Amino acid sequence: MNPFRWGVPASFLCFLAFSGCAKDDVSDDGVEDTSTPVVVDEDQDGVPAEEDCDDTNGDLGAITEDADCDGTLTAEDCDDADAESTGVADDADCDGTLTADDCDDADAASTVVAEDQDCDGALTAEDCNDWDPLLNQDDADSDGSTTCDGDCDDIDATVESLDVDGDGYSTCDGDCDDTEATTYPGADEYCDGHDDNCDGDTDEDTSVDVSIWYADTDADGFGDAASTDIDCYQPTGYVADATDCDDTDVYVYVGVASLEPSLCTHDDDGDGYGDADAASPLDAGTDCDDADASLNPADADGDGYSTCDGDCNDSDASLDLDDADNDGYSTCDGDCDDSDATLNLDDADSDGYSTCDGDCDDSDASLELADADSDGYSTCDGDCDDQNVAFNPGATDGLFTDLDCDGSVSGGSLSLSDYKLVGETADDRAGISVSSAGDVDGDGLDDVLV
Repeated sequence: MNPFRWGVPASFLCFLAFSGCAKDDVSDDGVEDTSTPVVVDEDQDGVPAEEDCDDTNGDLGAITEDADCDGTLTAEDCDDADAESTGVADDADCDGTLTADDCDDADAASTVVAEDQDCDGALTAEDCNDWDPLLNQDDADSDGSTTCDGDCDDIDATVESLDVDGDGYSTCDGDCDDTEATTYPGADEYCDGHDDNCDGDTDEDTSVDVSIWYADTDADGFGDAASTDIDCYQPTGYVADATDCDDTDVYVYVGVASLEPSLCTHDDDGDGYGDADAASPLDAGTDCDDADASLNPADADGDGYSTCDGDCNDSDASLDLDDADNDGYSTCDGDCDDSDATLNLDDADSDGYSTCDGDCDDSDASLELADADSDGYSTCDGDCDDQNVAFNPGATDGLFTDLDCDGSVSGGSLSLSDYKLVGETADDRAGISVSSAGDVDGDGLDDVLV
């Protein structure tokens, strides 16, 4: 026993035991008792016997400090009115279960180890695995799934073990949208603004329907096949076309020549045909002169020849390059009748006229179309003397002269009434006969000799 437990020296206690203490008192007979009363403290713990839980046991103190006299002071006793109750030191939550056997000795409502081995709040009989506190039948997040059901995060209602959309994956399996059956880990990614494969990225370059875009540096709407960008959506400066053979020239692209739409070339004169002299990487067209729209390979009149071939008039099929009569000239050369070789542009007799001009005999220079005497007739018209206006096919023969150039004289004969001879003097006399003397005076007419 600790003699100082109650703060009283042992020698003093011994003195009290044998000598008692002075006390004024009155006896039952009314006589004042002046004797010293005796204090009993057998276990000498400083607590009088009448106040001591057990005055034979120095370990038990005053009743006022341990009401149930179980040896645990009131402040340290879970129930100081019940000697069988536990102490705070061994049962902090005073639930009757010692700390070592209590799942949570700070919570009187907690389960005990004997009935809940993993102390997860679920009794062994109700726990799917009573050795793993993470597995229990609680549905902490109220998502309809417990950790025993496979809920991987029972504090987040958006994550559960149920496969709502029936795609084979739950949110616990990584399904980022369990309302869409086409969305789950490992699914094909599409350009749809949605994370289909649940990898945290949307519309990646590896999407099934991703597009290849081609740089359009010259902004002509046609892209360069050698400069690409893979993307779900069209990047700035890129197009879906990849046919531009020169992405630095806005006037060069496939289809610029409307009549040769498959060519990647240029059509500078805008006639619908590409330049025949275009060099790689451009495609060569069929336009013989891409600076002149009037020269192109079209055959507008359907005569088999274009202006590039040399057709002199591609709107008139009668003018072409053929030499049908093999006279060396085509209608484009000026052949007046390409079905008749005798009519051509040659001037064989060098008289300045061809048969196409109307030369009646291109082998005789004396026969030509000129009307030298301006009488309305040429030698080709039958003028037998184109230097004398009196001679032409329209003239009337003289008495002895072929003026109408028909090769004969049809002037007739003379009678006395047809002529009159006048002498130089009154005495002049005429002969008795008349004959032609030819053109004596050189006036182009035959003279009459009397």
